[in-house]
Amino acid sequence: MAISRLPRLLINWFSQPETFRRYWDQITTAIEDLRGSFETVAGDIDEIRAAPIVVDDLTLVVDYNRAIVSDATTVVFGDIVVGGGTETVPVYFDGTDWRIG
Repeated sequence: MAISRLPRLLINWFSQPETFRRYWDQITTAIEDLRGSFETVAGDIDEIRAAPIVVDDLTLVVDYNRAIVSDATTVVFGDIVVGGGTETVPVYFDGTDWRIG
């Protein structure tokens, strides 16, 4: 935007309080939506097992679809997790395999 248009824009903005109020309402609604999304994600984090386990013990995880393992061989997102390494990574169950991510 050209700097010469900025004062005119500000004059128009403040001379039309209804327009300003409508934009302000949209901004506050967007912030509330983001806050709600964060609370949803934060709630899901509680379902992750807090203590890291070894890959072989993932078969014992039946109530969760996420865990943290302490002996992965790779950290590549989406790879099937293989034990025997030294990497601590979060993993998720995709319905068939445990994957890094």
